[in-house]
Amino acid sequence: MGTQILLKICTKPKPVYGLSCPRSCFIEISHSGVRSALKILRLLHGDRNLRTWRTAVVLASATMFIACLTQTAFVTECCYVVGERRSESALVMLLTGWAGVLGSWLHLPLFVLIIAGWLCACARWYVAALICAFSSIAVIASFHEQVLPNAGYAAWLANPIIVAAWFFYLADKRSAALISAVLALGLTLTFLGVATVPISPKLGEVEIISYGSGYWFWIVSAGILVAGASVSNLPLRSSASDSR
Repeated sequence: MGTQILLKICTKPKPVYGLSCPRSCFIEISHSGVRSALKILRLLHGDRNLRTWRTAVVLASATMFIACLTQTAFVTECCYVVGERRSESALVMLLTGWAGVLGSWLHLPLFVLIIAGWLCACARWYVAALICAFSSIAVIASFHEQVLPNAGYAAWLANPIIVAAWFFYLADKRSAALISAVLALGLTLTFLGVATVPISPKLGEVEIISYGSGYWFWIVSAGILVAGASVSNLPLRSSASDSR
C-alpha cells in the first residue's frame, strides 16, 4: 500500500527549482526510512540477536578502553625546562589516578556520595539516589571554592563504572547498564574541567596543555556503551502491532 502511494505521488511531479519530484515524495521516502530503521531495531530485540548485540557492544567498548591505555592521556608543561612538554600515559593515569580521589578531605565524601547514588540508581532505589545527588550538590555549593577546581578528578571513577557497565549489560540488566554508561560518560567529560594535575612532589601542579588520543578513546569507550544500552532500552512495539 505504501509503495502504491509513493508511486502515485511521484507520477505527478511539480517542478520546484528545476526538480521534478515534489516535497511530499521526499517526506514519504523519509517515513519509509524510519520504518525500515524501526524494523531493524525490532529485529535486534529478539533474544538471540540481542545477546549478539550486547556482546558486540561490550567488545567494541572494551577494545577502545584497552586501546586508550596504550596512548597518551594528556600533555603537560614540564617544570624542569621552560617550554618542554611531557606526555602522560593513560595506563599510568589509570594506576595512579585514584590518588586524586583521595587528594582532599572534601573529595572523599563527595565521591562516596557519587558512588552511593550510582549503586542506588542501579538497584532502582530512586529516592535514595536522589538524596545522594542532592547531597552532592549541597557539598559542592557549600565548598565550591575548594571542590570545583579539582572536581574533575572524579573522572577516574568512570573506570570501575565502565567495567561494571560491561557486566550489567552482558547480564541483561539494561537499566543498570544504561545508568552506569551515562554516569561513566559524564565522569569522563568532567576531566575537561581540570586545568592542572600533580605529577610528582618535585614538579608539583603542572598545567594540562592538550589531550591525547588515549583520553578521546576513553570517552568513545563510554559513548559506545551509552549508544548500545540506549538501543536495548528502546520501548519498541511488536511487528504484529505495526502491521495493523
